[in-house]
Amino acid sequence: MNRPGNSDRPGGGASRPGDWRREERERRKRGEPSALQPAQRPEVDLPRRPLSLVGAVVTMVIQGVALLVAAGIYVYTGLTGAGSSLGSLVGLALMFLLMSASMFGIANGLWKYRRWARPAAVAWNVLLLFFAWSVRPGVFSESGDYMFWGPLILGIEMLVLMFLPATLRAYDEGLRRQDEAAQRGA
Repeated sequence: MNRPGNSDRPGGGASRPGDWRREERERRKRGEPSALQPAQRPEVDLPRRPLSLVGAVVTMVIQGVALLVAAGIYVYTGLTGAGSSLGSLVGLALMFLLMSASMFGIANGLWKYRRWARPAAVAWNVLLLFFAWSVRPGVFSESGDYMFWGPLILGIEMLVLMFLPATLRAYDEGLRRQDEAAQRGA
């Protein structure tokens, strides 16, 4: 029965919260793909990864592991009472865990030639260089310690590896092949 103000959809039901369940059931009955799950990516024969891209992926993994270690140190310091407030240290640990997961995700995206991974890696490593500059020897501490040299070396290494011609060619080829496969599958 169609009531005034109802849409002309089958059954005359108005669009209400929860209608997506009914629409999803109808989709399945008709054999259509689910609107809730993304379409499967077509299989793509990706180009061979140059050593520079492999090095960039490894560098992102190293950064992720370093952030995991830092999170563990914050938790340990908070639990042993050697640091300041337990709450702030656990908060820092959670933030570092989130950043670590992001680094592993970016590394995975670089490996699979995902379009979003290259700008994410470049942006993160530019921020890493700003961090290294802010904790350079004489500003944060008197010694040139790992808080300066680690981020500086990893940030520069990653940016150089990302902009080497072999990496750029392979990445562009990988994106081109994925675009072609998506066009064929569409």
